[in-house]
Amino acid sequence: MRLCGRITLAVGRFRLFRDSDLDFLEGVTGHIDLVQIRYGYVHLLDLKPEAAKEKHAMAQLFLYALALSTRTGIWLRNFVCGWFDEKDYFEFRPADVVLKMEKVGKDDMRKYIPRF
Repeated sequence: MRLCGRITLAVGRFRLFRDSDLDFLEGVTGHIDLVQIRYGYVHLLDLKPEAAKEKHAMAQLFLYALALSTRTGIWLRNFVCGWFDEKDYFEFRPADVVLKMEKVGKDDMRKYIPRF
């Protein structure tokens, strides 16, 4: 329960997904379909029917990554999230979302994400 409260506060702090109709106080249910370690990144992958039409996949996967980062101590910058079906695949890095929402400059981003 304490972890859920922390995640809700973090989502509120970064003003993430404010246009979403998700109720973060209710929590997020579901499970991660696939976890892969590739090239030093933890990939959290979720099979979604009609992935191209999915509205809440990014918010759900972001919360999964934030929860795992908090519980394991693995930096959020080491996570990659994706959702897919038999014909489409979508991917994002949760750390990029946070840094862009917080309007961190490119010089400061280099401290957190090596590709900048």
